[in-house]
Amino acid sequence: LGFGIWQRTRELAPRKWVQVEGTIVNSTIQKQRVRYGYQYVPVINYEYRYEGETYNSSRRRAGNYVSGRSDEAEAIGSRYPIGAAVKVFVNPDDPTNSVLEFGTTPSSWICIILGLFLSALILLFLLAQ
Repeated sequence: LGFGIWQRTRELAPRKWVQVEGTIVNSTIQKQRVRYGYQYVPVINYEYRYEGETYNSSRRRAGNYVSGRSDEAEAIGSRYPIGAAVKVFVNPDDPTNSVLEFGTTPSSWICIILGLFLSALILLFLLAQ
C-alpha cells in the first residue's frame, strides 16, 4: 500500500513543476531481449532551457515504462518526432529532473488496491481472533 501511494505521488508530482519549451532531439524504439521474448522501449531525447541553462533528458514519465508490444511503443514514439516543440515539466528544486508527461499508471493503482485488500484481510484476521 505504501509503495503504491509513493509511486502515485511520484507520478503526479510533475503537474506542480515549472513548464518550459523543449525540442525533441532524437526519438527511437529500443528492442530489448527479456526472458520470454522482447520488450520495446520508446527512447525520447529532448533538450530544454531553464533559468539560462540548457539541459538534456530522456525521461518521458516519472518511470520510463516499457511495452511488450512494438505498436504501443511506436505510438508513443510517433507523438515525439525529431525537431518537434514540446512542453517539458521541470523540477524547480532539481532542473536536471524533467519529464514530458505525467499521470498515474496501472502499476500504482494495482499496488494501492492490492495493499488495501491485504490490509483488510489482515484486519479481519486480527479481529477474528
